[in-house]
Amino acid sequence: PGEFRKVIEGVNGTLDVVVDKLEWYRSIIDAVPFPIHVIDMDMNWTYLNSAFEKLMVERGYVRDRNDAVGRPCSTANANICKTKNCGIMQLKSGVKESFFDWGNLKCKQDTANVVNAKGEVVGYVETVTDLSATLSVKSYTEKEVQRVAQNLERLGKGDLDLDLETPAADQYTMDVA
Repeated sequence: PGEFRKVIEGVNGTLDVVVDKLEWYRSIIDAVPFPIHVIDMDMNWTYLNSAFEKLMVERGYVRDRNDAVGRPCSTANANICKTKNCGIMQLKSGVKESFFDWGNLKCKQDTANVVNAKGEVVGYVETVTDLSATLSVKSYTEKEVQRVAQNLERLGKGDLDLDLETPAADQYTMDVA
């Protein structure tokens, strides 16, 4: 009743605005199609966007993003986890990009500090980009160019023993094959 009621309504109104803003920011990060995860100073997850959650659930590492919160980021089980090549370890040495294999994916990870209002580092955010398609096409094309060049050298010398065997294409190299 009275003035106390006005104070409580004001606090509740402020909390509603904060919660709405929090949900607004969460929906923005979830709309990003690249996997993003946020890690605290102890290298435990504090947030996974929906793209990263999907990968973690598909691999059976977590039930959902809520299950992931508080777990070590090494739960992702990438080949750089718990090594000096870890994105956070690289960032601490001044390198913001790291590259790793993750199951059948070849990935690039960008790591950045998360800072509070005082400018203090309070965690890390990592964004993962799947480079599998690009790297597969690059490798396939390089090998094919080299094979054709060798065939042209042989042909130029009058050698008709040419390598006409085109390697099998995979899901990424069908178009260039």
